[in-house]
Amino acid sequence: MRLVISGYYGYGNIGDEAILAAVTAELHSRYPQARVTVLSAAPEATAARYHVEAVPRWSPPAVWRALRNADLLIAGGGGLIQDTTSVLSPLYYLGILRLSRLAGTPYMIFAQGLGPLRSNLIRRATARCFRHAAAIALRDEQSAQLLKHRLPLTPRCYCSPARPRAPTSCWPDTASLPTSR
Repeated sequence: MRLVISGYYGYGNIGDEAILAAVTAELHSRYPQARVTVLSAAPEATAARYHVEAVPRWSPPAVWRALRNADLLIAGGGGLIQDTTSVLSPLYYLGILRLSRLAGTPYMIFAQGLGPLRSNLIRRATARCFRHAAAIALRDEQSAQLLKHRLPLTPRCYCSPARPRAPTSCWPDTASLPTSR
């Protein structure tokens, strides 16, 4: 199984790096044969630190190859889909979801905080991308309410990236994923 992880990785943000550490540790434990690739701003450092493959997140050809060869994209965690700081940030992450769909690779939203979403464009793009997700696991009730009432979609479960073992239903079932491309 080949997994790709997208998020705000490789920038040295302690919280985001802690999320990546927890997620990669859980993936290595749960799926020991999986090949994990991270989209990162510092691919060499990310690969060395987390024992994964990593590609430059700003290289469209590298991102496309990673997604095209993956069995699943795991998008998140953290507060990536919000337009308070800029509309460009959610457009990047939603764009990764769209690329994954174009590549024919299913994706899951994992431990994601959602909102605020002030822009109609971002709300519509989020709803469109989230509708095609294989699974949606949000990190908190506030995000779930936004998803349910403003978009309107229902998340599959809630989980914290700091405690990725609970609930186990948030993690992909390997039986439901293709074994190779």
